[in-house]
Amino acid sequence: MEDYETWLKAFGPEDFNLIVAIDTKVNKVIGSVAVANYPSINGSEPLVAVGLYFVHPDHRKKGLGGELFKMAFKDPHFVGINRGLIAVESMVAKYSNVHSYEKISTGKTVTARALVSDLQLTNLSVDEKIQVLSLQEASRIMDFGTLVRFDMENNGGLNREKYLNAWLTAPNSVSSQIAFDENGEIVGFINIRTSMSNDIGVSPLIAKSPEIAATLLRRGLEEIRDIDQYRQIFFFPLTENHTARKIYVKLTVGTLIPVVTCTPMYTEKVLSVKPENVFSIAEYAMCTV
Repeated sequence: MEDYETWLKAFGPEDFNLIVAIDTKVNKVIGSVAVANYPSINGSEPLVAVGLYFVHPDHRKKGLGGELFKMAFKDPHFVGINRGLIAVESMVAKYSNVHSYEKISTGKTVTARALVSDLQLTNLSVDEKIQVLSLQEASRIMDFGTLVRFDMENNGGLNREKYLNAWLTAPNSVSSQIAFDENGEIVGFINIRTSMSNDIGVSPLIAKSPEIAATLLRRGLEEIRDIDQYRQIFFFPLTENHTARKIYVKLTVGTLIPVVTCTPMYTEKVLSVKPENVFSIAEYAMCTV
């Protein structure tokens, strides 16, 4: 599983824990939960992210989910730290009342999809003052720490250095682009990756303006070889970023379809994200942005 290998690379065995429940009679996975620790580095915000929390429908209402949660947090690496997750609407009350995720973000995340065949890249304008380079090209002129600091300014203060490096260079990443302004300052970045179902997802897209976001999105998609081989494209914007949907609707000539809305939740405090700069989050499993 590529994502699992990416998470191990991103966090290391001491900061990543995956608990799996198996029905030994049929040797099948019936439940799981994962936790990952973003430790405080030079004063950065610490966070334990929770994801991959599933219980097979045939095994629900038996206490299995609660037991998985307890097991995940037995390790001292994940105790006494602000915890965060992204919950589907039907689970918000339970996470709040049972698991103490009482700090709830006012903004939500949206999963939206469109057919790749509907994309009209020329509908997105390009800001010629912005230089867009592939991660490989950008790495020759920038220190990776500069990208990390830009990410921290927008994600609520998490130092995601190892995570970003693993995520942007993962085997299923098909386009990682960095945007620079006229002064050589980083003003945005995008990653586009494949899924097991032959779809692609924009994950993440962070930019200092809608114009930069549109430029990155167009250049990132143009970079993908044989893009027509993919069936669907997914976007993960925040509801508080009102421009993101306009960009995606323009790109997809109005065929964008919302799939599900989820809510970031925390145990200690809500992270101070800059929603106007987050046009698509990184993922739903091991992050809240």
